[in-house]
Amino acid sequence: MEYVKTTEMTREEWVAQRRSYLGASETAAILGFDKYRTPLDVYLEKRGESESEPAGERAEAGLRAEQMIADWIGDLYNLKIQRDNKIRIHSTLNFWRCNLDRVIVGQPNGTAVLELKTTSMENLKSWNPMAQELNPTFVHHWVQVQSQLAVTGYKWAAIGVMPADSFRGFGQPELIPIQPDLEFIAMMTEKVRVFWEEHVLKGIPPEPVTEDDLKILYPRSQPKTLDVDETTRKLVLKVARMRAAKKKIDERLEPIEFSLKMLLTDYEAASCNGEIVCTYKSAKDKEIFNEERFRANHPQEAGQCVRSVLDVDLIKSQHPDLYNKCLDVKPGSRSLLLKIKL
Repeated sequence: MEYVKTTEMTREEWVAQRRSYLGASETAAILGFDKYRTPLDVYLEKRGESESEPAGERAEAGLRAEQMIADWIGDLYNLKIQRDNKIRIHSTLNFWRCNLDRVIVGQPNGTAVLELKTTSMENLKSWNPMAQELNPTFVHHWVQVQSQLAVTGYKWAAIGVMPADSFRGFGQPELIPIQPDLEFIAMMTEKVRVFWEEHVLKGIPPEPVTEDDLKILYPRSQPKTLDVDETTRKLVLKVARMRAAKKKIDERLEPIEFSLKMLLTDYEAASCNGEIVCTYKSAKDKEIFNEERFRANHPQEAGQCVRSVLDVDLIKSQHPDLYNKCLDVKPGSRSLLLKIKL
């Protein structure tokens, strides 16, 4: 099996490498199993037409937790777990690659992929590959692991998942074995090939699947009219009827929601028998710099901080006390969120 070693790579070099191939998590996205990214998002990143979002705090926390999860699972299940430090390359599709969190070695059925995750204790309850209704987060990870199995050719894999909640803290990790689904892998392999060869290499964007995709591909309307058939006319009629029905529902809902907000007044949550049934929390206050007041009260400092317009960042750095005096605080908006599951 071909691979590229990553032990000497900097983070920047590794990120640059990722632009040149499809990884396991991106495979899930192009197959439609990623609720955060669409095939178009992946296409634009590979074509260099957009930058991938930097990892947030949750992703950083998950990355830092990997060693703890690996050590804990090794002790719990008496497994030998190792870092991989490789970008592994598919045997026939050179552009399809993967980075493994860890590998399980020394087992009778050979080396295994080990994908490490954290999730909430509530979410973990439905992480069951045999469940009738699969958890969408688990399905995303399952597809990611099937991609890793396809690239490596390994005969088995596992997801090591540790529950982690803000208030409950960490729970004991679980090991969820994953077997290769050969029929799914065959389908996935063909879709990966088509995506890379017919879209990325030829510069032909994949079909949009969300409203955001449409806005990216068609940001402005053109002065032209599309002739449509009776089927499309019926679709327009259906949308019109549904909008009218929604308007009636909204009109009935508005006074009911207002009554609920009146009951809550300045309470941020309501509970019944110990269960939180809804919240009405305030967002963070917004601080708005009042330029007019600053110019009127501090004309000399304002004159020093004018380029083509008043340079607010310069005021903030050179005159922090005056800047704070000219801040207007606008209370954050409150949102009514229902916590009862239907």
